[in-house]
Amino acid sequence: MLRRNKESRRNFSPLNLSFLDIMSCGLGAVVLIFLLIKHNVDLKDSDIENNILKDTIALNQVSEGLNNEKNILGENLINNLSEINILKTEIEKIIEETAKLKKQNNTTKSYNSDLEIEIKNKKEQSTDNIIELKGQSYRNYLTGMPVKGKRIIIALDASASMTEEKLIDIIRAKIGSDNEKINGEKWQRAIRASSWFLARLPQDSSFQFLIYNDKVSYITPKKIWHLSSDIEVISNLISSINELVPKNGTNIGNLFKEINQLNPPATDIYLITDGLPTISKNSNNNERCKRKNTVSTYCREIYFNRAKKDFLKNSPNTTFNSILLPMEGDNTAFYNFWNLSMSSGGVILSPSKDWP
Repeated sequence: MLRRNKESRRNFSPLNLSFLDIMSCGLGAVVLIFLLIKHNVDLKDSDIENNILKDTIALNQVSEGLNNEKNILGENLINNLSEINILKTEIEKIIEETAKLKKQNNTTKSYNSDLEIEIKNKKEQSTDNIIELKGQSYRNYLTGMPVKGKRIIIALDASASMTEEKLIDIIRAKIGSDNEKINGEKWQRAIRASSWFLARLPQDSSFQFLIYNDKVSYITPKKIWHLSSDIEVISNLISSINELVPKNGTNIGNLFKEINQLNPPATDIYLITDGLPTISKNSNNNERCKRKNTVSTYCREIYFNRAKKDFLKNSPNTTFNSILLPMEGDNTAFYNFWNLSMSSGGVILSPSKDWP
C-alpha cells in the first residue's frame, strides 16, 4: 500500500499543474471577455433607447410646430376668404352703382339734349330775348336762377377784386393798366352774367342797372325804371358795361340804401358779386375795424350784417338773389349771401367757370 502511494507520487508531474493553470486562466479570460462584451451591448442598447427617445421628442415638437403653423395658416386663410368675400360684395355694389350712374347719365344727357332743343326753339320763337349772347361756350339758360319780377334791379359789383379769382392776381391787376383790369378773367365773366340777365328780362317788366364799389352809380338815368322791351337802352347799357374799369373797395350798404330810395320799390334784385363788403360808413365805430390796409373776415361780416339788417327792414317785400363768383380767402361769403337770399325768398348761385 505504501509502495503504491510512493509510486503515485512518483507518477505526478508539474506539467499537469501548469496545464490546469493555463486552462483556468483561459477560462477566466473567456468569462471576462464575455462580461465585457455583454456590458458594451447593454450600454449600446441604452444609448439607442436614449437616442430614440430624443428623436421621438424632437419629432413630437416638430409635429406640434407644424400643427400650430397649420392652425395659423387655416385662420389666415379664413380671414383672407372673409376679406375676399367683403371685397367681392363691395365690387358688386360698385358695379351696380356704376351701372345706375351710367343709366342716369344717359338719361340726363337725353334730357339736356331735349332741353337744349326746346330752349333753342323757344329762343327762335320768343321776342323777350332782345339781345343775343354770342359764342358757342355761352349758355343761354341757367337752371335754378329764374329771372322774374315786375321791377327788377341788376346790381354789378365793380370793385377791384372782381378782376381775378386769386389774391396774387388781384394785386397784380390793381397795379396794372385799365385795359388789363377790363380783360380780367373774372370781370369778363361778370360782364357776360350781366348780359345774360338783361337778355332774360321778362316781358312787361321794368328794370334798372346799378354799378357799385365804394360808391353807387347809374349808367342809365337815375331812379327811372326802364321797360324790358327798350332795346336801345339795353344796347347802350351793354356797351357802357364793357367799358367799365373795376376798382376800389366794396360798400354794399350804399347799394342797399340807394335801392331803398327807388319809388316804386324794386320787387326783385339780382346781385353779381364775389364776396363780402370791405367798406362801411360806420367802420370806425368798431375798434377792431378801424381803417387799415387789410380788412379781416370778422369786420367784413359786421359790415355785411349791418347792411343786411337795414335792407330787410326797409325792403321787406323785395326778393334778393345773388350770383357769387369765386374769390380766394373769402370763405364765409357764400353762407352770408345764402342767408340773405333765404331770408327774402330768393336764391343764390355759385356758378362754374364756363357760365354763362
